[in-house]
Amino acid sequence: MSPEGQTPSKKHCPDKSLFAWLTNDEIDSSALTASQEHTCKLIQNHVLDLKATKQVVLGSKCVPKFPDSEWNNILGGKAVNFDIIFSGMYSTITDNRAIKNIGDLELHFGATKPAKTVETDGDWVIAWRITFKAVQFIFPHCAIELKEYNDYITSYFASIHPSAHSKVLNLDRAIRKNVKSVNNVFLNEFSKFCYLETRNLHGHGADKSKAVPL
Repeated sequence: MSPEGQTPSKKHCPDKSLFAWLTNDEIDSSALTASQEHTCKLIQNHVLDLKATKQVVLGSKCVPKFPDSEWNNILGGKAVNFDIIFSGMYSTITDNRAIKNIGDLELHFGATKPAKTVETDGDWVIAWRITFKAVQFIFPHCAIELKEYNDYITSYFASIHPSAHSKVLNLDRAIRKNVKSVNNVFLNEFSKFCYLETRNLHGHGADKSKAVPL
């Protein structure tokens, strides 16, 4: 009830004609590829009701094993937490966290720090394979992109001394976070990650006080 004791009116849809950024989208010459357009449409459909969408996913006969808390990130096109995914492989405890929904917002209570963290190339491969299956399940058209990104990261693990593998892990986190924050970059567009490679692999980033030799 409202302060005046009246029933609140129905939720109004926003006036899209007042969205200034849509004008920029229309005049932007760098259109999304067909695959990017398809991904955006799928994500827009998922987020209309993430809770209901996830229930359908979890009810599928072929749903891959994946941490419950990370499905929303995949469905919403966000970067997942590899530490949570990696920890889930070794956990024998059921995820019994309390979940409360406030409108479209899903709040998780009782979440704990992941028991294990991704610290080596082997850890990364395990977390990536689990993530690969889940992402491909939701976005089948992204299979080639995912496979090429796997080759890209593992090639760095193979060519860099294990003592510096933490730099490759940092690069991976930076790339996935960057790609998932926009709609017009693929994980396999490696030429767009040169500045991230410089910052995370070569120790010449603006926020680096020391350069660690590889």
